[in-house]
Amino acid sequence: MFNAPNAVVLLLAALAGVHLLRLALPGAAGTGLDGQIIAYFSFTPARIFGDHYGAPYLPGDSLIAVLSTFITHTFLHADFTHLGLNAIWLLALGSPVARYLGSYRFFVFYFVCGIFGALAHLAFYPNETIPMVGASGAISGLMGGALRLIFRPQFSHEDNRLGRLADPRLIIFVAVWFAINIFVGFYGLDPTADHRSVAVHAHLGGFVAGVLLLPLFHRRQA
Repeated sequence: MFNAPNAVVLLLAALAGVHLLRLALPGAAGTGLDGQIIAYFSFTPARIFGDHYGAPYLPGDSLIAVLSTFITHTFLHADFTHLGLNAIWLLALGSPVARYLGSYRFFVFYFVCGIFGALAHLAFYPNETIPMVGASGAISGLMGGALRLIFRPQFSHEDNRLGRLADPRLIIFVAVWFAINIFVGFYGLDPTADHRSVAVHAHLGGFVAGVLLLPLFHRRQA
């Protein structure tokens, strides 16, 4: 993680740059221009289908703008803690996946996992009006992909094989990871907190996509 590939460094710089740019905007976070950025570039399921009368959920909304939020939400974070935690996981999980896939495939894989995370969130909360932000779904996909690398038959950078889905180690890890996410997402560590702030379904959707789809992206040896 301390010798991260260029693709991971570039992605980290983009995430940090967007957050710093938002902080430089006048007014309090989440208000004014920053509030408009959150409204239009976060992923809000209610925007997909418009309001109850078929009109756009936000003024000037278009289908292209709404669909773009499946990706743009991954660049927005609630605060530095949210950004920092995602950055740590991105370094740890993104580096091996980027080395294995190469830069171009890594970016495509990352955003595809983010899209599947948003789709999972949409499936469970189709009328949700609370914006979802953060790269957690995409990074969960990197975790899923990294597991396919860790649990392959012979772990080496030259070995192009991937771990089997039926590998008991992978199954146990997936089960434990699901259990932890479900517990934290629905119950959390603080019984007085609003646990809808954790987009657990996006985490699970991105993770499953990462586990299943990595073989479609890997570079084949000549």
